[in-house]
Amino acid sequence: MKNKRLPLVIVVLALLLLVIPLYGQTKTTVSNGSDIPAITPGESISLQQALDLADKRNLSLAQVKVDILTAEAKLKASWGTLIPDVYGNLSYTFNDHADTTLNNGQLIETRARQDLDANLQVTVPLINARVWTGVSSASTGVDLSQLSAEQLMQELHFSVATAYLQALTARSLIDVYASQLEAIERHLKVADFRHRSGVGTRLDVTRSQSDRVTTKEQLIKSHYAFDNARDALAILIRADVLPMPTSTARIDELDVVNDRDLMQSTITRRYDLKISGMNLKLAKQQHLTNWMQFVPSLNASWQWSYQITDPAASQAGQDRSRWFAGLVLSVPLFDYSFYPNMKETRAAKERLRLAYQQAEDTAKLEVRTARRNYQQARRMVQTSDEKLKIARESQRLAETYYENGTGTSLDVVDARRTYQNAQVDLEIKKLEEQLGLIDLLRATGQDVETR
Repeated sequence: MKNKRLPLVIVVLALLLLVIPLYGQTKTTVSNGSDIPAITPGESISLQQALDLADKRNLSLAQVKVDILTAEAKLKASWGTLIPDVYGNLSYTFNDHADTTLNNGQLIETRARQDLDANLQVTVPLINARVWTGVSSASTGVDLSQLSAEQLMQELHFSVATAYLQALTARSLIDVYASQLEAIERHLKVADFRHRSGVGTRLDVTRSQSDRVTTKEQLIKSHYAFDNARDALAILIRADVLPMPTSTARIDELDVVNDRDLMQSTITRRYDLKISGMNLKLAKQQHLTNWMQFVPSLNASWQWSYQITDPAASQAGQDRSRWFAGLVLSVPLFDYSFYPNMKETRAAKERLRLAYQQAEDTAKLEVRTARRNYQQARRMVQTSDEKLKIARESQRLAETYYENGTGTSLDVVDARRTYQNAQVDLEIKKLEEQLGLIDLLRATGQDVETR
């Protein structure tokens, strides 16, 4: 029996030698890839550069900076009510005739036909408690605007980092599917060669062709997903063309000793808590301002006048220059409109106090949840990496066995799909880890720092 099988083996080897020259001429083996879009060109940009450009160009951030200028203007206006007022006046009067009167048989001019005089008035607010607290409220308004700008900048950094990481992941998936497509093309050539040699089946060829089309679809989707992520990043940094994220820098991890230290630092860092606390402070100041309505106010005034034209004859001999000073004390005895305002500001203060306590509780829950999610994401990256190593080895063995004739095409397809899914899963898990870190940074009130 062994001697009868030997010529058959020789014949098969001869056929293989004859078919090998025709290997590259088959139409069912290799795709020209013309239906796969090319990567849209763009200027390379690192994550830190993207963050810096967002700070300089983002329109929402520019609008908040304008709000800061408005708040500062209101503060200056509040201070203006405490600064002495100085007014100068120049008055000219022309009468149709001079007024005269008869005194002891003699006409005396009592009002000149023309009159020109000048005066200077200075008013100094000595006691005005309501204005004082108003200045404090305006100062708090400036601080509130600055905190809002800092919070928006931090959220902008989170958005930029998210879009950047998503673009990097999409770019990695392009490489994954492109690499898999090359492996499928190689396997398709082998399957087609075996089919033409009579040692394989047409089913092996069609199965590989189907696998090629599926992978090609994923590759095309990855190209468009890459452009979509780049477009989102371009909007955030206001770039004219699609940026090309190339940096593999990771976001700095948190250095946390324990949950207690993390919670304490969170309370002092989170901008939403700072803003909530500042709103509560502003409500207290406004309530105090209403109380100051019951405090008397005291103003001092000084006025100087000078008669420029000649006075009437009846006023001859009088000084042309005169001045006087005075004090005005205003005591609020009763104004019913004060009391409803007092109740309204008291209720607003209590509402904001409760809102601040609720915000603290919510922040603590967000920190605990974000930290657990981040820790889970890190462990998932480790397990995905282990699965990838196993899948890579399985694919190598399946391809080797198939090429040696000891394995099946179905084993190769299954192993390759498992390996491809493992690659995709690892890239997604890496993205989830970084996004989990961004959520943890947001929950703890820290900004994005790269390394």
